Amino acid sequence: MSISDVSGMISTLVGSILSPDPSLSTPFTAKAFNPTHELSETDATLIAMLNSPGHESVAYCVCDPSKQDLPIIFSSDGFCKLTGYSSTEIEGRNCRFLQGDETNKNDIERIRKAIQNQESVEVNLLNYRKDGTPFANEFFLSPLRNEANKTVYVRINMTRNDLPWLEGIATLVSQSFTHASFCIMRIGSLSECNVQSKRLGQVKHPTMLLGYTRKETMHDTNYV
Repeated sequence: MSISDVSGMISTLVGSILSPDPSLSTPFTAKAFNPTHELSETDATLIAMLNSPGHESVAYCVCDPSKQDLPIIFSSDGFCKLTGYSSTEIEGRNCRFLQGDETNKNDIERIRKAIQNQESVEVNLLNYRKDGTPFANEFFLSPLRNEANKTVYVRINMTRNDLPWLEGIATLVSQSFTHASFCIMRIGSLSECNVQSKRLGQVKHPTMLLGYTRKETMHDTNYV
């Protein structure tokens, strides 16, 4: 076998790795964003990633800053699933339609300033689904720029995160049951008889209600 034959085999092998058979790849079945404006290499790569298999569930939308009131011009399948709205109900509207009476005004102001200054911003925002259900939204807004560094689109990513609202429920409980008694049990023993006061306010120790000291109850299974 000649050197040229070996070189040809290597070229073929490398080509097959870099350009795999399209029939063997997983197709992208979700709705894809096809920008009409030229994007910088970084942002073009980002959009290409969002349009690739494995990212079908990503909840994001794209807005047009050249139009009045920054309307949404593209909404992903993940965005529609998260909000409960169809793309036809979403596109053409400003993203604020997902806000409600309990949405924090300071968070809204942070978003407004970021848009005005063409900056990225991340906010834990209270939004509402189509059926009125509230959800905690890890809201991330970022400009999409061209090679001249001009903002041609605004991208908004949304991720549901209910943890902050669980903490809010804990605060509500503390306001309603300031004299409640709590304990946490392990198998065979009473391991802890209090909760963090910063989460549930000033809680009366359960041993005060039972007539025992804390030391007597911590490892005694016969406490009742």
